[in-house]
Amino acid sequence: MNQHTLRNAARAATKATTRTLAAGVAAGITATGWGLVESHSYALRRRSILREGSSAGEPDAAGRSLRIIHLSDIHLMARQKHKIEWIQKLADSDPDFLVLTGDQLSEAQALPSLLEALEPFRGIPGAFVFGSHDYHSPQISNPAAYLFDRSHDDGAPTPNVPQDPWANRDLPWQEMASAFEDAGWVNLNNARGRVRIGQWEVDLVGVDDPHINLDEFPAANNGEHSEPRVATEPSAPSSAGSVLSVKIGLTHAPYKRVLNSMVDDGCDLVFAGHTHGGQICIPKVGALVTNCDLEREFASGLFQWPPTGAEVLSGDGSVPTLRDNHGTAWVNVVTGLGTSPYSPVRIACRPEAVQVDLIII
Repeated sequence: MNQHTLRNAARAATKATTRTLAAGVAAGITATGWGLVESHSYALRRRSILREGSSAGEPDAAGRSLRIIHLSDIHLMARQKHKIEWIQKLADSDPDFLVLTGDQLSEAQALPSLLEALEPFRGIPGAFVFGSHDYHSPQISNPAAYLFDRSHDDGAPTPNVPQDPWANRDLPWQEMASAFEDAGWVNLNNARGRVRIGQWEVDLVGVDDPHINLDEFPAANNGEHSEPRVATEPSAPSSAGSVLSVKIGLTHAPYKRVLNSMVDDGCDLVFAGHTHGGQICIPKVGALVTNCDLEREFASGLFQWPPTGAEVLSGDGSVPTLRDNHGTAWVNVVTGLGTSPYSPVRIACRPEAVQVDLIII
């Protein structure tokens, strides 16, 4: 092969490499641009859990329902006016109960904006737990590092937080808790509670963030006849029928140890966030990680725990019964409405809130 041929081959290889690099850069820019757009494309998922009245000993309860709005991982910054307005409009769905499962803030100055967003829910019964980003501001880090971090796959807390999670708390978590309690919402950080909503009696249990090892599952209050804290004054049952009961658990991060404890405690329904649904997903493949010890198929959606083999409900739809047996609970893991300000993209994983309707049929 002569020098002329070698030079031509070298030029061709250089051009091919340049084209490949250019295509890769263009694809990266396109994906990032779309990810920025998608991270603001908020969706309200509507899911129903059907409970057959006759099999539950409630033959006269058909048609009664309890509507729950589930918000999580808002990661609010004061400038995010569109997100604030979108959250406010959720109150138009006429919810009976509000659930907040943590990571509400991304900066201390966003607390007034958060309370503004939640103002339309004030006076509606609700409950809340905290995540790490209700205590600690997000830190600059490699936005893709979590894709390769398997340190929490065994259920251990993440190593990317201070050794002492009580140290350096720079977010106004105490003021936020007080404001939420003033709004009528039960603080379930390692606590229990009970609310009465019409003919529904809702028993509650929650834990502080398992992701930073703050969870201490609360002991039972001396058995069935205890008197947990009450968020709203209980009212007398209506003459239209008997009181309906449901037990709900709240956790920020859905670690298996917490879900197992809540099932053992008798929860019918558990709400969680934290995973962001994987945040960066692959179409037809789904989430690459859950940022906890759940398998990827449970990164978001409504599913039974322990797993029964049934398909995860990841969009809108209904499931046939509140509990198939006394050894499982329904778990709703929401993708959340925000991201860290240092990784503000979502791909194939829209930010969401979830409306869950418990319906007696």
